Amino acid sequence: MDGGFQHGFKENRSTVTAILELQDYVSSKLDAGLVVGTYSLDLSAAFDLLRPELFLKNMQDILPQNILQTLMDFLSNRQFKVQIGKTRSSSKRLLVGCVQGSILGPRLFTLYMSRLAKIFKDAHLVSFADDNYVSVAHHDVKKVKTILENTMTVHDKFLNSIGMVTNVSKTELILFSRKPIIDPLVIQVNGSVIKAKKSVKVLGLLFDSDLGWTSHLEKVKQKARHALHKMKFLRKYLTMEEMKKVITSHFFGMLYYASPVWMTEISTSSAWNLLNALHYKALRTVCGDFRRKKSSWIHWLKEQGRMSG
Repeated sequence: MDGGFQHGFKENRSTVTAILELQDYVSSKLDAGLVVGTYSLDLSAAFDLLRPELFLKNMQDILPQNILQTLMDFLSNRQFKVQIGKTRSSSKRLLVGCVQGSILGPRLFTLYMSRLAKIFKDAHLVSFADDNYVSVAHHDVKKVKTILENTMTVHDKFLNSIGMVTNVSKTELILFSRKPIIDPLVIQVNGSVIKAKKSVKVLGLLFDSDLGWTSHLEKVKQKARHALHKMKFLRKYLTMEEMKKVITSHFFGMLYYASPVWMTEISTSSAWNLLNALHYKALRTVCGDFRRKKSSWIHWLKEQGRMSG
């Protein structure tokens, strides 16, 4: 029902698969000699704004009546209280919102947004939960601008029609191209002027306008150095085994996040040297005499699946 654009709340789908789909679309269009414009429309408190009456209206021609009635019972007639310290408010009726933390809630939200892909004629949509990335491609930058403005207007209108609150002024926009763009892309939607950036964040990964990863690697370097400073402090209070868990879950997770997307695209030796330096500096920070303990650490990393061979 929700098409293939949604990567959230699905088995074998993740932020990485969403990023890979976007990267594949952009790279294929660039290889074909096109330019690609991509935007992410800012959506506020998405789960909290699902409206039962609009859900009923949108789902009547999709779901059987008995199932729809059960879902409406799940969404409707809910109440909440607010407690600060020992003081608790009276009960208030909750008129909107999808139950967060429930098993059914994410599925209902996905159904609620399922019509989104159908409203786009000339655009490609990738979503993870309420994060939407819309891309259009054409030979002519001016045509990309026109399609983007039309698409974003329709997108904003649709979201408002189902009770979602959007902020076009916070929309991020980027123009991907193999060739340098002389005039930066600027579009206007609902009175807001949106200028294309040289890099934008997509689910925690920075995309550059040339589909390179310079900005992302710089971000990783800064975050890694900050994390290394914290690990030096933690080393005074944690055991070796505890520090290993910190490195595995926090540092390596941050260093190699979404690596299937960007790591195979790195072609410069300086980029690889940077990653290697950060990787082994973390190990040295934890184990001290790295050379003496190197073989045991390599064995441990292989067991953790961090190294091969």
